[in-house]
Amino acid sequence: MLNVRHAILHAFDFDTGTTFLSDHELDLEEKLVKSYVRRHLNRCVSSERNMHGEFSEGSGFVEELGLYLSRRSSFGELSKQIAQFLWEKLRTCDDLEPLDLLVADFEQSAEAPREDADEDELRRAYDAEPTRRFAVVLLPRSQTFMHSIEHPAGGATNEIVRHDATLPNPSGKVNTYALVDCKTLAVDFCDKPRTIAGAEVWIMPNMLLQCSREPSSREVIESVERIVEEVAEETG
Repeated sequence: MLNVRHAILHAFDFDTGTTFLSDHELDLEEKLVKSYVRRHLNRCVSSERNMHGEFSEGSGFVEELGLYLSRRSSFGELSKQIAQFLWEKLRTCDDLEPLDLLVADFEQSAEAPREDADEDELRRAYDAEPTRRFAVVLLPRSQTFMHSIEHPAGGATNEIVRHDATLPNPSGKVNTYALVDCKTLAVDFCDKPRTIAGAEVWIMPNMLLQCSREPSSREVIESVERIVEEVAEETG
């Protein structure tokens, strides 16, 4: 069970060089909004592509997150700081892509115990506290074409127009996000290399979070499969 405590959406427009930072959180009383946010967060948490990391000493992100968790700054203030930082980095990338930023504070309950669980397993499952996480998710926008109904004099006309601000479907994949355990500060993230002035950079772990980068479970499996294949070919 995933419970979203806070969520906010900030918009980036690289074509006009403008950020649209929201002053208000998303209305999670709206079922459509709540479902959209929860489904994306669930997919991020459960993805086998998640890499892992530990914050470096002196990470500015940890300091700002600590202020929020100790209630010395607000969710909206922290989300705007993150949005402004990512905007400044992303706008300098060689290949710009349309993106919006979702920031969320959520809790996830422990999984239900197995039907054949013994008493110790049942006790641990029911005594377990929900895991609270802070999420930073870049939502890629896509270009779509829609119909537009006009009503000029002489009758209705249907036209085709382009719309450039379509967010990914709830079941769609996102490839850049970070999840921070608010208690242990363990980091899970997904990112892809980008280029700034011809140099390869990892914006999420190296610039925003300032954390180490360990391989995901998928990368480990793929590495093992390659080794097995190479050994099999060599030995016949």
